[in-house]
Amino acid sequence: MKFLKFRRRTWVLLAVLVAAAVAAVSGYAYFSGSGGGTGTAYIGSAGPITVTPSWPAGQYLYPGGPTINVPLLLTNTSGNSSAYVGAISGSVATVGSCLGSWFTVTATTYGGTIAPLGTGNTTGHVTMIDDGLPDQNACQGGTPTVTWTVP
Repeated sequence: MKFLKFRRRTWVLLAVLVAAAVAAVSGYAYFSGSGGGTGTAYIGSAGPITVTPSWPAGQYLYPGGPTINVPLLLTNTSGNSSAYVGAISGSVATVGSCLGSWFTVTATTYGGTIAPLGTGNTTGHVTMIDDGLPDQNACQGGTPTVTWTVP
């Protein structure tokens, strides 16, 4: 059997290829280990969303009258978490003989995320219905409370 004769540059090229193959196999062996571990994640908490209405000047409710569009300022009170705000609902409290059921608060949808300590704006809608009773005078000159709720 005759020994292979190569030029010096062929032997150098062959040595470089063998070295590259060994390095590739070693690298695979080094990076293909397995294991496990645990860590701690810190999760912020959503603070309550405050709703601040701004009743339009000169706008008054009366039985069967138009719907009043009330600007609402939404504030995320959390200093570390964004909060998604979907629907905003409301109700009117009964004050004396002025019944809350004589009012309709139409739910509105904000449908967005408010950054920590950030604000958003939307509009609520309040109507005083005419329920056909002869006397809803108990509400005249009153200021019933509208409670806005963000579930």
